[in-house]
Amino acid sequence: MTTLPNLKRPLRIGIDARLWSETGVGRYIRNLTKYIAQADMQNQYYLFLRKEQFDTVESPGINFLNVLQIFNGNSLEEQVLFPAVLP
Repeated sequence: MTTLPNLKRPLRIGIDARLWSETGVGRYIRNLTKYIAQADMQNQYYLFLRKEQFDTVESPGINFLNVLQIFNGNSLEEQVLFPAVLP
């Protein structure tokens, strides 16, 4: 059985939160980030948000950072260029 390595530094985890304001998946994202913020203070989380949400969404924890998603969703541009803008 393999075990995970002992990580000394925090992970950087991105969450696609572009549907934050929507019902269904948006509600799931809001609740997920709320409970992650309560359970994990070690890792760094990046919430990728649309322009209209960027200034209004409050960070759920001190280890969460809002990041403006500048690409059109599900586009070739997003698939090719998005990795280059990751923090």
